[in-house]
Amino acid sequence: MRTSDSSNNILIRRLINQTTGDRYTVFCAEHGASFQTGVQVSGEYYTPTTETMKKACKIAYLGWYKNNPYYVIDGGILAADMKWVKWDYVFTQQLIWEVLGQSNGYFVKSDEQQGYVDFKNKILSELEQMEKEPSFSGVEITLDIGETKELIDENGVLSNYKSVNTEVNGITIRHDEGSNSLFLTANNTQAESINISDSTLKGIGLIKNGTEGENTNIYFSFAGDEQDQLYALRYSDPVSLYLKLKINQFGRLELSKLNEDGDLIDGAVFNVTGPGGYNQNIEVKDGKITLENLKKGNYLVKEVSAPFRIFIRYKFI
Repeated sequence: MRTSDSSNNILIRRLINQTTGDRYTVFCAEHGASFQTGVQVSGEYYTPTTETMKKACKIAYLGWYKNNPYYVIDGGILAADMKWVKWDYVFTQQLIWEVLGQSNGYFVKSDEQQGYVDFKNKILSELEQMEKEPSFSGVEITLDIGETKELIDENGVLSNYKSVNTEVNGITIRHDEGSNSLFLTANNTQAESINISDSTLKGIGLIKNGTEGENTNIYFSFAGDEQDQLYALRYSDPVSLYLKLKINQFGRLELSKLNEDGDLIDGAVFNVTGPGGYNQNIEVKDGKITLENLKKGNYLVKEVSAPFRIFIRYKFI
């Protein structure tokens, strides 16, 4: 299977650990570098950390290891009935090179090129779906103190997230795996804004299934000019979400009405206006008015009416 930027067929790669005898199907991470067969070379391995290399590992997983996790390449892959397995390997390799910015080649044979286009579209769509977070991730959400709000994911991916029921920074977070809803309750907090990061939510276990991260992505770096290789048995890049919350704090207002003699007067009516369109006429009862759950801000209090009373003073002689 030859591409436009190579005069040779694409090499299907296998590494053998000379100490343990373990064999691994791997992918080239250095297009154009030499890769001699049947030779022993020294090197080291580590977990990839750059976003580009992590994406290449995701392509390797979705394109090959997801369906062929422990298949070890041998001569049998060239058999006619193994055509689709061979195509999966070769197409995965070409897409890895593209993601790494190392190749933009096309397959010389038209049926292989069409097969590659279809494969590429499928894998990139799967990758987009794996990386997709709930629709409310990063969107400002307003909560009143004491309120429980249900957030419904319009992207339809929250149902794949693991169950959680815990409190973070005064906010109770609850989600049941299989449900497309997340419930938030603002408890006893004085904060007016709370940002709960992706890493914090990962820490409490709010992670999308299949992305948990098991450190099974490996980059093999060999001494000299030998071609480096990739191995990616899992997706290994946890996907969570980010919560941006605005908290409506509330206060309390109490007024008492006194006449000239210091008596409390029931029946007086006050108009109270304030933030968020608050506009109420309140009657004095038991000598006072009390307003609860007021949003933070400035309030204007005006007397609308007072009870009409006649006071007669008698002087005895």
